[in-house]
Amino acid sequence: MPGRQFWIGLSITLLFPMCVHYIANAIHPYPEFHQRARAYVRLAPSSAEEWKAQEERDQAEYQWQQDLIDIATQPFFRILIWIATPLGIAAIFVGSYLGIGSVGTGLMLGGILTVADAYWGYWNHLNMPVRLASALAGLGLLIFLWRRHLVARSDAT
Repeated sequence: MPGRQFWIGLSITLLFPMCVHYIANAIHPYPEFHQRARAYVRLAPSSAEEWKAQEERDQAEYQWQQDLIDIATQPFFRILIWIATPLGIAAIFVGSYLGIGSVGTGLMLGGILTVADAYWGYWNHLNMPVRLASALAGLGLLIFLWRRHLVARSDAT
């Protein structure tokens, strides 16, 4: 019996963030990226300065590609943060009030993973006050739930 409850909780923990992610993807699809391989031949630079210049050009091209990917994915992650944050917080609260241990634990962990997934892709684009407010709100929520759990445990004894 405990094994079954573990797997139920783990399943909810994994499936809840996936479902929220797919909801955001249905509203604003994540952009598709096609990989292209190119092969070219170039003469090896003959001096240290030429090697350094070539490395700088390669690094600049790589950074340019990463910047394009970042610009293309920002709208998806913006939608994800607006959808996943309230749903994740709601799942954390509902899970903390449920009497069924495996389902409550699964919802709480799934809610935490959902909020983390939302902030993961968009964190660098938030300004510092929003980052601080988000981190403090998350910490406050977890302290509230911890205190609630302690009070519920002391009332039970």
